[in-house]
Amino acid sequence: MKPEKLVDHDEAYRLVGRFMSAWAFLESQLNAGIGTLSGLDSIESAIITANMQVRDKINTLRTLLVLFSLEEDGEAAERLMKKIENMSTDRNTVAHTMFWPQKEGSGVEFSRIKARGKLERRLVVWPAKQFDDKVARMHELQDQLTDAVESAARLRRTWLRLKASERPKPNLSALSGLTIDPMPTEGSRLQGLAGLLSLQIQEPLSSQPTTSEAAPQTLDAPPARAKAQK
Repeated sequence: MKPEKLVDHDEAYRLVGRFMSAWAFLESQLNAGIGTLSGLDSIESAIITANMQVRDKINTLRTLLVLFSLEEDGEAAERLMKKIENMSTDRNTVAHTMFWPQKEGSGVEFSRIKARGKLERRLVVWPAKQFDDKVARMHELQDQLTDAVESAARLRRTWLRLKASERPKPNLSALSGLTIDPMPTEGSRLQGLAGLLSLQIQEPLSSQPTTSEAAPQTLDAPPARAKAQK
């Protein structure tokens, strides 16, 4: 059996960087999902998610997915977010722990320290293949999360359309019989709601442009240079 290749410092840095890159793409999908299912635009979503911890992002998106899902889809979303939550534990190990190449080994050692009532320090070794498996797993989770958000977004759009159809329509008959002076002056009294709405007009119609679109701007050609006289 061929021995695995020893991991030096450069390879350890490459493995850790590859893991963190894959996590960054997965976390960006968390951010995008929160923005989509909250009805935020890209700028608003960036502001909100930039001030959220990973745990808060996972809990927020989990709730949104379940809210805009059918029962069976909601259960699948719960399982998916649990897998991402477990992966975030690995992310914390890589992002917040000292590491170095395994001595005479084919992996990376992480020095994990816990201080919850008592101090614990232990070494965790990830072989190079384990990095490969975790990176591939994060790419799978990212694709699954994209599909889950798209499915929930479709249900959300349907829900919004139903809510809009339930809104009472304006009673236009209430405007019948209201009058307004055709040429109001500063001292004239406008009657009814229609008169109040007409106050939004600040300029006479003659001052409005006659076309619906402004004429496209054009650049004049530079003047021809005069021929030098001999």
